[in-house]
Amino acid sequence: KNHLNDFKMLFYRDKTTEEVFREIGVSDDKLSFLPDPSLLIDFGAFCSKGRAKTLFTKYAAIAVGNRNLSSTLQDELLKMGYKTINLLGGEAQEGLLINQIDDFDSYVQMFRSFELLITDRFHGSIKGLVLGDYPIVGIEDEAVYPNQNSKLRDLFSRLDIDKMLIRYNHQMLNVESINQYLNQWIWSKAEIQHRLNNLRLTGYESLRNSGIFNAQA
Repeated sequence: KNHLNDFKMLFYRDKTTEEVFREIGVSDDKLSFLPDPSLLIDFGAFCSKGRAKTLFTKYAAIAVGNRNLSSTLQDELLKMGYKTINLLGGEAQEGLLINQIDDFDSYVQMFRSFELLITDRFHGSIKGLVLGDYPIVGIEDEAVYPNQNSKLRDLFSRLDIDKMLIRYNHQMLNVESINQYLNQWIWSKAEIQHRLNNLRLTGYESLRNSGIFNAQA
């Protein structure tokens, strides 16, 4: 506690970290919300002006650490008529390998070209939200997050898309249940970008108010 209070400012990126700071006894005036740095990056700025090769048009992307659940999702998505790609590596059902992505342009274009993304990954969801224009379904595994405090939940809540988060407890996820979540995605790309920008502005305001940029070198 004493060491943490020696800092002029402590930034947190999710509610759980904020709660930990407060429980330790960090002074309120030293705490401020700052979105994850990946939300502050303009991924497109690092790409060439030319359009990158598109490998994954008409693909549903999956990035889920639970292998049994990932396999189930692939099977159900295939029944729904999608091709699938496993973003965590390995061969997807359609035979494409994630390691076909060998440059940043293709990596960005991959996230732009999906039809949907189902993920339990915080940073993976950010790339989909920033780059894509498709439904994103989040997975919060009860076995991993018994207290419902994943960073993914925090992000979805701040963006007011938390109804897209599945609290997974070995329930059946089939074509019908997946479609129920996909049908809940009602936001345009412009609306998602507007919400992301508001989150970024909150972070920039936290940095300005901290006074760290006014400090003498």
